[in-house]
Amino acid sequence: MRIRLTWVREDCGNGKTRPRVSSVTPRGTRIVVGKRVTDAELLTEIGDVADDEYVVEISASLGSQL
Repeated sequence: MRIRLTWVREDCGNGKTRPRVSSVTPRGTRIVVGKRVTDAELLTEIGDVADDEYVVEISASLGSQL
């Protein structure tokens, strides 16, 4: 099945990044595109992440869109 995404938010307003949040998919999920977190201290605090997952960071201003 091919999923067609609709983006509900594509800009955090700072002119530097362009995170994106999709509307709810047919699977009942959302797709989030953001900057990949590489800060070792933060990743240690987050803990284990599955091999098929990534930790991404998006602007707090997008929170109201979720």
